[in-house]
Amino acid sequence: ANVITDFSISTVNQKAQDLFDKPESRLIDRTLWNTYPKLMEQGMFELMVQVVETGRSVDTELMQEINRKEVCLHVVAVKFDDGLVLTLQNITERKLNEQAVLRQQEELRQNADKFKNLLEAVPHITWTNKPNGENNTFNRFWHEYTGFTEEESEGWGWKKAFHPDDLKIIIPEYERCLKTGEIHNTEARILRKADRTYRWHLIKNVPVKNDRGDITLWIGTATDIQDQKDAEQATIKLKLSQQLETINTMLQTQEEERSRIWEARHNGLGQILYAAKLSLDNLATRT
Repeated sequence: ANVITDFSISTVNQKAQDLFDKPESRLIDRTLWNTYPKLMEQGMFELMVQVVETGRSVDTELMQEINRKEVCLHVVAVKFDDGLVLTLQNITERKLNEQAVLRQQEELRQNADKFKNLLEAVPHITWTNKPNGENNTFNRFWHEYTGFTEEESEGWGWKKAFHPDDLKIIIPEYERCLKTGEIHNTEARILRKADRTYRWHLIKNVPVKNDRGDITLWIGTATDIQDQKDAEQATIKLKLSQQLETINTMLQTQEEERSRIWEARHNGLGQILYAAKLSLDNLATRT
C-alpha cells in the first residue's frame, strides 16, 4: 500500500495567497512539509491523510501558526480524485470577538450575582425590570411580604399586588418614564400577605443606562411608609381636635360674656323699675 508522506499544491486562490502571504508562483507545486512544516506539525497533515484514506470529509476548527502568527482556522477538507480540496478560512477575529463576548457574559453574570446579593441585603422591597417595564427579578422580601411566587410576579404580574385605585395613577406615570428615561417617584398601596391589608409605600424606579445612553435596566425600591402615614393622620386629627377645642372655648367665652351682659342689663332695668315704684309710692302718700 502507498504511504502518504506529503502533499503538493496544484491550485490556489487569492484568499489562500493572502492567508499564506505568498504569490501563486511560490505556492504551486510546492510541498506543504517543505513550505509550511509548522502547519503540518500541528495536526494538519494527519487530518489530510485521514480524508484521503477514508473518503470522509472533515469540518473543524484548529489553532495554527502561520508566518509566526497564531491564527484560528476553519478547516474543511473533502476528498477529490487521489487528493483533496482543502478550504482554510481565517476566523481569528471572529473567535476573538466570541471570546470577548464570553468574557463580557461572565463579567455580567458575576456582576448580576453581586447585584442580586446587594438587592437581598436591602431591608425593603427591591426589583429589577427590563427596559420595557417587565419584571426581571424581585428580592426575597417582596415574596415574603406579598406572598407572590416568582411566576406570579414575572412580567407585569406584580401589578396584582397593588391597590387597583393606585394602579390607575401609577401605571400611566411609569409608562411615561419608560419612554422619557426619567426617574419614577410615586406612592402606592401594596398588599401585605400577613394581614391582607394594603399598606402605603414610597416607590422609586431608576433607569440604568449604557455608554450610549440606552436604558438597559430599571432598578426599583418600595419602602413601607404606612406608619408614617398613620402618624401624619394622627397629627392632623390632633391639630383638628385642638382647633375644635379652641373654637369651643371661644364660643363658650362669648356665650358667658353675652350672659353677663344680659344679666347686667336685667339687673339695671330692675333697679330702675324699683326706683320708679318708690317714687310713685311717695307721691301717693303725699297726696
